[in-house]
Amino acid sequence: MAIGKTPQNQLDALPLQDADTAAAGGVLSIVGGSINRFWDPNTLQINGINTTTFSATKVALVTPYLDLRGCTKFVFALRRTVAGAAGAVPSGILTFQYRLGASDTPAVTQTGSIDDSMNGIINNTSGVIFPATAGAETDTRILTFDEFQNSGVGGAVSLSIGSDVRLIFSFSTNPVNVINFFTAYLWGAS
Repeated sequence: MAIGKTPQNQLDALPLQDADTAAAGGVLSIVGGSINRFWDPNTLQINGINTTTFSATKVALVTPYLDLRGCTKFVFALRRTVAGAAGAVPSGILTFQYRLGASDTPAVTQTGSIDDSMNGIINNTSGVIFPATAGAETDTRILTFDEFQNSGVGGAVSLSIGSDVRLIFSFSTNPVNVINFFTAYLWGAS
């Protein structure tokens, strides 16, 4: 026995996109006419992990591509948990990488003499440091940015926040001690 075709009036009653899909895996809420979105560590895929070495020029933490449409102001929190005494983490930088649609797959870093700006990457912050520790501890760095202005470190930068953006927090070529574990959170608002 075959299942019959779904009646058109039932298809018409289905939502075109649910709130979770619109939030690109994050949580979406509307408060006082403002869009508020939250991406948790599981969605960002940075949840108690070490850094990854992508090339001779980049040691980083990388989110999947996110749909940031509807938001113009952001707060990015990066928490480091250290299992014991450790030296300072090398200076970090938060960048944004754009792709040209779901089938585009730019590398996290370019090889050779091509710099990141030729790889769809826009710099946002520089000089973010987690201090040396005397023992086990947890530290959280908060970075804020909007669609036109970086977080205050360096000059203004224009970010065209869109539907295919991933965040890359890199530590240049310096390795990060393996007892450092990172967790990320992202909030956005219109």
